[in-house]
Amino acid sequence: NDGIYAPFDEGRFAKYKSGIQSLLDKVKAAGAKPVLMTPAPFDPIPVRKNLRPLSAGSFSYMTPYEDYADVLRRYADWLVTLRAKGIPVADANAALRKFNAEARKAAPKVTLSGDGIHPSPAGHAVIAREFLAALQAPAVVEEAVLDLVARKEVKGNLMGLQFSRDKIQFTWKTRAPMPRDPRWPAELLDRLGLNETVNRYQVRLVGAKVDYELWEGTTKLALLSKRELTAGADLTRLSALSVNQRSARIGKLVLDRHKLLDLAWLDFVGHTRPQTAKGMPLEDAKKQAAPLAEQIRELAQPREIALELRARP
Repeated sequence: NDGIYAPFDEGRFAKYKSGIQSLLDKVKAAGAKPVLMTPAPFDPIPVRKNLRPLSAGSFSYMTPYEDYADVLRRYADWLVTLRAKGIPVADANAALRKFNAEARKAAPKVTLSGDGIHPSPAGHAVIAREFLAALQAPAVVEEAVLDLVARKEVKGNLMGLQFSRDKIQFTWKTRAPMPRDPRWPAELLDRLGLNETVNRYQVRLVGAKVDYELWEGTTKLALLSKRELTAGADLTRLSALSVNQRSARIGKLVLDRHKLLDLAWLDFVGHTRPQTAKGMPLEDAKKQAAPLAEQIRELAQPREIALELRARP
């Protein structure tokens, strides 16, 4: 993704394309499936004072070319053409540019990057949606659908389903939804529609005529309107729901594992990044990460949750 903060150069671009093709060849030789992602766009707003015109002649991370965004857009446009070869390409560049353009209609100086190039946690939420969409991740993770007229289950791995005049009880064997970074603002997720796009986790009622309270054990989770229950009530926003708490634990374990392995792998491959802390030996890091991976696998298995819907006339 590196145009080294300088104006577009055909020779450098040719090396970039050659490098990508070399990576694709190595992935194919390994029997793996490549998935490409376009570079995040350059945002000049946070670093406007440091921008340099074409005539400057010398550019760097500290003094980027003023139209560097166009350089990375060209890189991104070329990567997208590789979709024609059957290679999945997540276009993070276009997604972040579109998000910024929409957000700046209300707040002209809003940014998803503090230094103009590296995305903030909010920027990574945009990228996550685009990446998962490129992988054709299903929109609905889990769904429980109940027909109130026929008094039966339509969809979902449900047990002990009981209907009464003002109450519905059932046990749902369900997977956890995708963990969300706690740094992702709720309003950002709403604007992105992330849960609707790739992480829908819902209960839906056919024939709902009133609102319902949703309970898990002795905990009241939410009051769900008949409108949202008819469309499919999104449960990922309910922090007290045990499956969401499990999802959060998975997310923390994934991050802990990443912290262990990240620097170890960088050292192992012989990186030359400046100002990067040294990691532990790779084999030591793998040993410490193994129990975390096991916990992640165990928590990711479907589990039973007991839910109750209480009618609110």
